[in-house]
Amino acid sequence: MDDTDPPDYVKPKCLSSGELEAVMVALQRNQYTVHPMLTPGLARFFTPSAMDEDEDQRQSSSIFPPLASDRIERLLEDEMNTFTSAFSVQPVPEVQDLRAALIAWFAVFLPEAVPATFVQKLQEFVVEVRSHPDFTTRGWYRTLFLDVALFALQNDMEYLDICRRNFAHGTRALRIAVMEALAFVADRLSFSDQLLREGAERNLDTVHCSCEWSTALYMTARASAAEKRAWLKNWLSLEKFMNTDQEHTLRQLADGDFVPNPVFLEFFNYVQQYVSVRLACTLPDLYVQGTLLDLPEKQLALDLQTEPPNLGGLLWQRLRKLPLMGVCLQIVDQTEN
Repeated sequence: MDDTDPPDYVKPKCLSSGELEAVMVALQRNQYTVHPMLTPGLARFFTPSAMDEDEDQRQSSSIFPPLASDRIERLLEDEMNTFTSAFSVQPVPEVQDLRAALIAWFAVFLPEAVPATFVQKLQEFVVEVRSHPDFTTRGWYRTLFLDVALFALQNDMEYLDICRRNFAHGTRALRIAVMEALAFVADRLSFSDQLLREGAERNLDTVHCSCEWSTALYMTARASAAEKRAWLKNWLSLEKFMNTDQEHTLRQLADGDFVPNPVFLEFFNYVQQYVSVRLACTLPDLYVQGTLLDLPEKQLALDLQTEPPNLGGLLWQRLRKLPLMGVCLQIVDQTEN
């Protein structure tokens, strides 16, 4: 360990899946938690679960410089305009989902950077497309990430009705699309949500592909760990047919063990790669501080702030807290933040 490393930081080596699982168990026994990674290439951070939240915030603020909100606003506008112009393209290009996922990503992790004018524009667009005659057949699955974005920004459960009602959709691709959208906000949902519970049970009863991961998503909803494990153990006690790998994953979760998280982590890494590239390619407003150029009113207000909000630090903290972005998953107590 280098002299500059903090005492609670452990540099990992490249581990096999078996070694990784053993490390997870050891960390759990010693009351450690595993924080999520931004990309597969970044090191895993192991820090004591008892770390003071204020200290965590101070460390984040010192590591990350202020993030330019004007660049984020321009990026959101560009992505929204491109998304709306290509909305009717059939079949739906993959990049369309990435554009919508980018909007959801900022709405969930950095709502402070989303302007009210953009929220209004987003809401009007979603309301408009829902009024189209073919929305229930060919439109609903195109706006799943936008629905999640509006829920995150306005805390209105109505925007998640479509996702919740299609959590156990019979078509695998659409079921996965719903699961990926809900992954952004699963920890904000109630474990007693009837639609979500019925969908989770239907996925298990039907032995849908990836039913173990839809269950893992449901296990991140708000409730005590004991209640969630009891529900899962009760279902497993019915001894219904299930593939061996799926049953093994579910029994690990029910026992309170760590479970490697390839599905959701891969999805979030992919979205964040797109976010990173698009943000890097988005130029900020052409403005040089201290010149006599006509300055936008918003920029003048920012210049007068002695301590602008550290959006980079806030973003890092929120990314680390999302359960489904962890290297491994575990059923834990989930309460309102």
